[in-house]
Parts: sequence; structure tokens; C-alpha cells
Amino acid sequence: GNFELSGDAIEATLKQLGQPLTYRAKFTNDQASASSQMPVEVQNMKTAGVEQVMLGSDFLLAIPFMQQAEQQQYFPPYTSSDLGALASNGLIRKGPTRSLDNTIGVTTQFTISPEGRTEQADSKDCREYYNKSNPGSKQFAFGEAGPFNIICSEVELLGRAGQPAGKVLTRAGLVAAVLHLGAGSLPTSLPGSFAPGKSDFSDNVWAARYHTDCQCYKVAGPVTRARY
Repeated sequence: GNFELSGDAIEATLKQLGQPLTYRAKFTNDQASASSQMPVEVQNMKTAGVEQVMLGSDFLLAIPFMQQAEQQQYFPPYTSSDLGALASNGLIRKGPTRSLDNTIGVTTQFTISPEGRTEQADSKDCREYYNKSNPGSKQFAFGEAGPFNIICSEVELLGRAGQPAGKVLTRAGLVAAVLHLGAGSLPTSLPGSFAPGKSDFSDNVWAARYHTDCQCYKVAGPVTRARY
């Protein structure tokens, strides 16, 4: 799936840069089978001398892995990304405190800790509309993780691409329309672009560091143009 393809890309890029992976753990898609792999894969990383672990999965694998690592007294620093939404202030906070502290996430999201930043207008409109539409539920403030973080961008993208795709919406027509949207912004995301052959919107990223005192990521570096 997407995690396998992303892992392949990361492995190939690091090798090209002269920094090959020391060890790569591959888990089955079956959750029960993956759980049985955890103790073995943690031990394999320890044996291989892995000094830093890149989390290339969703929270269903990442959190149990960190828990198993702690049980084996293995405390490597971790890095996360938007793969599996691990670099956002959501379910990742259910992970073990000691392992999560100071985890570095690379993200395109504009929803991490708002210290010193102004909320994007389209993000604010969507967040406030979501709160208004759910009066009996939690009312989200800027910087908090919520369902709207993903919903806002997806709905906006569908709206922008839906019109040029035509009245009879097909998968092929929608994909073609998205790839011709060009550069711009989407709610809760840093500016990016689509183009023929480029289906990944992300053009800009920044680093965020996880802090266990607030159970949240805080910006740890400037916005950087992505290399790829």
C-alpha cells in the first residue's frame, strides 16, 4: 500500500544520499499478525544497532511498536511525518510518554501549535463552520487536532476540481482536473501545487517537535521548500 511505496522511496533516497538504512522492518497488513512481529522486529533493530527509528506507518503500528520497544528497554529517538498522520496532534498522543518526548515530525500541516502564528483565513472559516455545525460536541480552537483538519482540505479540493471535471463526474475526470489545479493553498496545509504527473500537493514542509507536557507538537524550524 501507500506505506510500502513510501518506505521504498525513503530507502532509495537515503541510499542515493550515501546514508543507507541500517535496518527496515516490514509488517504484514493483518493487525494480529503484525502484533506478533513486534517483539522480533524490536530485537532485530536493537541487534542491528539502529540509533534512530523513522515511523513509516499509522498509529495502529507505531504506538504498539514504541510500547514494545520500551518493554525491551530500547529507547531510540523517533521521527514521524504526515504518513499515517503521525506528525499531528491526534491519536499519536496515546503513545508512551518517554518514547514520544522530543520526537521530530516533518509535516505540511498548519494545525500544529499556533505559537506566534496567525491562522489561515480558509482554515479559520472551516474550523468555525465545523464548530457551529456541531454545537453539542467539542469546540476546537486553532492548533487543536480534529476531524475538520482533513475534511476541510478534502471538501475544498473536491469543490475546486469538481467543476472543471464536468457534470458527469468520473474518477479519471476528477484526477485529471486535480492535476491541472496548479499552485495554491488548501485549508490547514502549507502552500503546495498539483501538476500533471504530480499528485502530491506538498511543496513545503516544516519540522515540529513533540512535547509531552502539552501532548502536542510545536514548530521546531522554518518553512522549507521540499526537495522532491
